[in-house]
Parts: sequence; structure tokens; C-alpha cells
Amino acid sequence: MDTQYQSSLAAGSVGTRAGSARIAAFRWLASALALCVYLLAILGSWVRINSDGMSCPTWPECSSHSLLTLHGFPFLESLHRLIAGPIVGPLTLAVLAMAWVNRRELPQAARGAWAIIVFLICQIALGGITIFASNDPPSVTAHWTCGMLLLASIIVVAVLAWGPSSAEQLAGRSRVSATPWLWLVALAALATTAMGAYVSSSGFGLTCAGFPSCDGRWFGLPWPQGAQMTHRALAYGVFFCAVLAVIATHRTERRDLRAIALVAIGLVAVQILLGAANVAGHLPTLLREAHAANAALLYSTYVVLLARSAFLPQARPLRA
Repeated sequence: MDTQYQSSLAAGSVGTRAGSARIAAFRWLASALALCVYLLAILGSWVRINSDGMSCPTWPECSSHSLLTLHGFPFLESLHRLIAGPIVGPLTLAVLAMAWVNRRELPQAARGAWAIIVFLICQIALGGITIFASNDPPSVTAHWTCGMLLLASIIVVAVLAWGPSSAEQLAGRSRVSATPWLWLVALAALATTAMGAYVSSSGFGLTCAGFPSCDGRWFGLPWPQGAQMTHRALAYGVFFCAVLAVIATHRTERRDLRAIALVAIGLVAVQILLGAANVAGHLPTLLREAHAANAALLYSTYVVLLARSAFLPQARPLRA
């Protein structure tokens, strides 16, 4: 009897260790995928900024002769596809598989994985559409926006994966009062970065030579200038919403939300300064890329903040 009891204890211990290792692998894979997709989005914006979007005129493959006609940094578009296909693709499948395997321990993360599938399919289709549409501004904007939504879905799954498992959930779920404000600022950040992609791909970056207004005017502007001012108005709106998010999170007892909200509003301030510097410097390439990279980063930060508030109302730090 003692031998059987000890054997059952040992088997249970091995099973627990295996389950913990499986969850830890899922957490790190989801985090790695979020980082890779963020970097892929930044590379995509670099392709756009250098006007290399049509250096591979075919889809999904990149014809060999097109590699010899690139301008700007060489092989940007082919590198973008290389990372998207052989690297991000298999990693995404691995994360989806791990979400399914860990669906009992982390049911919220498993449900969130369905959003990854939907946005991934849309993003692949839009990648082809941008080529067939010769990278016109609407297709580029749609591709970037869907990329941000795909990134958001992966970030949410990663945040939920690092949250407490079903066995570790505390009894009861208290609603976080700041959540509606975080929805607002996250959606505002998404709209702003989408409009920024449209302005950039349309060549409207310098239609307004002044800052913060458009050469002294705020309203009644023709479309090229109106598009630029719409982007700026959305950016000012994000800053206003970011202030509200800081106030709302500081009224809660969640120190993690308060800290992330402060980091996020700092990124919003940096983004506005980068926008002004781009206008003053007549759109230098490095500043344009910094503007795009920081836009994706501040949006990602608000997605993390929203995910922790909305889906982990009693979150606490966990070890892998």
C-alpha cells in the first residue's frame, strides 16, 4: 500500500511539473510571437517609408528579377515576406496549438486565440490585395490596421497566458472601473495610427508646414491638409484620453494598471513630439520610422493595459 501511495504521489508530481512546463512554454512562445509581429509591423512601415512596397510586384512569391531593382535599403520587401512566412507563420501555428493544449488551464487565452486566426487570415489576404492594388493608400491603410489588430489579439493572448490559470483564479470577479476609459484610449490609438498610415502612404506628410495648426488654420481645409489635420486631431484626442486613463487607473487599487498608464501617456507625449519634429525637419527617414515604431508601441501598451483591466480584474504577478 505504501509503495502504491508513493507511486501515485510521484506520478501526480510528474504530471504537475509537466503541466507547469507546458504552460510556461505557451507563455514564452506567445510573448515571442507578440515581439516578432511588432518587429514585422515596424519592418512593414520601413518598407512603406522607403517606397519599396512594390519592389516585389508579384504575390505571394517575390520574383527573382525584382530583387535586383530595389531602391532604398536592399531586399526590404523580400525580407518582410521572409519573416512573415517562414518565421512568424510557424510560430503563430505553435502558439495556436499551445493555446489549444492548455485550454483547460488557460481557457481565456484559448478563446482569444480564435481572434488571432481571424485577423491572420485577413492580414494575409490584405497583403496580396496591396500588391494587386499597387500599394494605393486605402489598401496600405487597411493592411496596417489589420496588422495592428492581429498584434493586439496576440498581445491579449500573451497577457492572458501570463495570468492566473483556472486553478489559481480567485473566487469572484470584481469589475475594474477604469476599463471603459481604457477601451476608449485603445480605440483612439488604433484610429490615429490607421490615419497616420493613410497620410504617410498618400504623401500628405508635409501638406501642413506648421504645428500644431495647419499654417494657422484648424478647420475648413482641403482634403490633403484636412487628412493631415484629422491625424493630428486624433493624436490630440489620444493625449486627452490618455490623461483620463491615468486618472481612472489611479482611482483603482491596481498598481500594475497605474504604472502601465503612466508609461503609456509618456509614449503619447513622445509621439506628439516626434510628429512635430517630423514636420520641422521635413520628414527625415529615421524620424518617420521612429514615429511609426512609437505609434505601434504606445498602441500595444494600451492593449496590454486594457487586457489586464478587462480580463484579469484580480491579476497578480506569476512566475513561469
